[in-house]
Amino acid sequence: KQWYQRRVRGRMSQTQRMSIAVPTMTSGFGGAKNSDIPVPTGITFESIGAKTLEMFWELPETGAVVPINGFKIFVNSNEFKVTTTGECRTILNELPPGRPLYISIQTLSMLGEGRESKPAVYGRQPIKAPESLDITNVTSDSAVVTFVGQPHYVHGVFLNGEHVSTLQPGIFLYMLKRLSDNTEY
Repeated sequence: KQWYQRRVRGRMSQTQRMSIAVPTMTSGFGGAKNSDIPVPTGITFESIGAKTLEMFWELPETGAVVPINGFKIFVNSNEFKVTTTGECRTILNELPPGRPLYISIQTLSMLGEGRESKPAVYGRQPIKAPESLDITNVTSDSAVVTFVGQPHYVHGVFLNGEHVSTLQPGIFLYMLKRLSDNTEY
């Protein structure tokens, strides 16, 4: 490496020496991660088909120091696609259907690979369980159950593991009736 640098520097002017890219062990796509390489931002998606998305992102600010060679795209933490252009869009084909996709992107440059971006989520979000369960108006044979749930989902009411009722979307209240006195529920 030193022999190469001395030989090349001897033939170039001072201005040319400042802009030369000397080959190193971290050149190309296989290099070490480098925190100086910017992370792409503003990831957005447009659905093209059931298993196909068009992905867009904003080019990170690099200045003249870090030329971008391409981008590496990850879907659900697995490497999915490598682009070798500086273009800030790509088509993702053959995506797994029916579950949320966590998609992130990483910049590739002559210095190596940048950090992976924070994942953007595409698709149906995981279903959250109802929260803030509250039991009020307790009598010897009834009680009112209220909760905060998902407004577009059907909710089931269970008492001691047995299904009692199904509530329509947007209904977060149920009156338990015919309870036995001195029974633990």
